Amino acid sequence: MLDVEWITLTNVDTVADDLRLRGHAQGASLFARGEGMWFGKNEVYFACTNGGIKKSGHVFKYVPSHKEGTQDEMNFPGKLILFAEPNNTEILKYCDNLTVAPWGDVILVGDSSDACIRGITPGRKDL
Repeated sequence: MLDVEWITLTNVDTVADDLRLRGHAQGASLFARGEGMWFGKNEVYFACTNGGIKKSGHVFKYVPSHKEGTQDEMNFPGKLILFAEPNNTEILKYCDNLTVAPWGDVILVGDSSDACIRGITPGRKDL
């Protein structure tokens, strides 16, 4: 789990397609092929299709600070959590889209020729 500190970027609508590179030069993290995203219950899940040690994808969870967007956010930062990294590609590979069920299951769709739908129940993250 990592504390999150936001940075300010300028010229975000540039046609140069260099926002991620300029952000990284200022200390921002790079995410590999960001895809599906879900927000609810004060948390954000997002998939990085080519991320992870095996480059077979991973899913992050961001929990905003209760002081998000205020001066106090630096004292109470949001948290970034590596939620799932499916190193067993027989279970899931190249996670693309995702959603979260009302009861808390995270539902993931793989983006490959053998695409599949998988779910992670609350408390179960060992793919």
